[in-house]
Amino acid sequence: MRALVLAAVVLAASPFSAAAEAPQPLRFGVGLAATTPAVSRGVLPVLREIEKVADHRVKFDIYGGGSVVTLAGTVRGIRDGVVDGGFVGLSYVSSYLPRTSMVSQMVAFASDSYAAAGALHEFILAQCPECVAELKRENLVLLLGGSGAPSVIFCRPETAALQDLRGRAAGVVNATMARWAKSLGMTAEILSPADFAPALERGRIDCALAPMSWFRAFGLVGAVHTVVEPARGVIVGAMPITLSHEAWGRFSAAERQRIIDLMPGAAFDFAQRGFLLPDAAVRKSATDGPARLKFLDESADLTPRWTAWRETERAALIALATRRGIADAQPFVDRMIAVFDAWDRLTPPEGWSRESFSTTLKARAFDVAAGPVFGLGAPNPP
Repeated sequence: MRALVLAAVVLAASPFSAAAEAPQPLRFGVGLAATTPAVSRGVLPVLREIEKVADHRVKFDIYGGGSVVTLAGTVRGIRDGVVDGGFVGLSYVSSYLPRTSMVSQMVAFASDSYAAAGALHEFILAQCPECVAELKRENLVLLLGGSGAPSVIFCRPETAALQDLRGRAAGVVNATMARWAKSLGMTAEILSPADFAPALERGRIDCALAPMSWFRAFGLVGAVHTVVEPARGVIVGAMPITLSHEAWGRFSAAERQRIIDLMPGAAFDFAQRGFLLPDAAVRKSATDGPARLKFLDESADLTPRWTAWRETERAALIALATRRGIADAQPFVDRMIAVFDAWDRLTPPEGWSRESFSTTLKARAFDVAAGPVFGLGAPNPP
């Protein structure tokens, strides 16, 4: 009998017992549908890699489609413990993160998706101690930032030339895209991507400024008929994998290091798999398939307009930062622009490879943030 009792005690304490083997759940909230490429191809594979790094001691339970937290409510949800992590849409959280969310307004200075992703990480993690302080205050640990693809102009009404856009209402995701739309003579309303299709169908807006992949990802099939090109301005406004400090603390120091080692490559994959490859696939199907769109190339008119508008954006960003209560608005905006310009200069003539991008991003952002942000030791500036 004594032997049986001893065996039971040993089994209960064993790491191989059923209770010990059960992974700890981490609730991960997403304000977008889980089928959206940015989520299904950009975020979920990285979460599964994190689970592997932790030897499956944790498991991310995904709550998608805004079922628990919306894009605008994710910061509050993580801070207050409703979820352990989530996909933060920076365009919608300026009241919580006034400085950090300014990165989402850098559309005019983001022409390459990979360079924009690099600049986002470097600025927030390594060049903006105020941003790091904001994140800590809101109980957030940024693991993976994300950039999208340049935006085309989708329109529902018949469109024969760029001048037809004048007077039309456009759906946009942030204030910078609203200013770009207004420079073309349109009115603009900031909406969540999921609200574009209903707004188009109800006549609330006539056009939507968005990456090509959103034609399918957010149900614009049948809601729009014309695409005005060329695409301009990379949307830089996401922190797709953000955890609470408590959730981050569940990982050992060795696990945290391995997770951070994943992130530079994951940033490349997020842009490529979540946006650029889906953009190309949707463009092909919208050109050749049954859901055919009319493509209107307005390069001769649109390109000089973009260049002229871009020259006004520094002043507009300084004004926006001032309205947000950022006392050092001008030097703050100039710091952002300098980082984005640096990444444009770093972009190889042949474009980024995953290896060249990962190496550069690791040195310029993640190594610098190792101690101050991730608690992995002293910072190591490049």
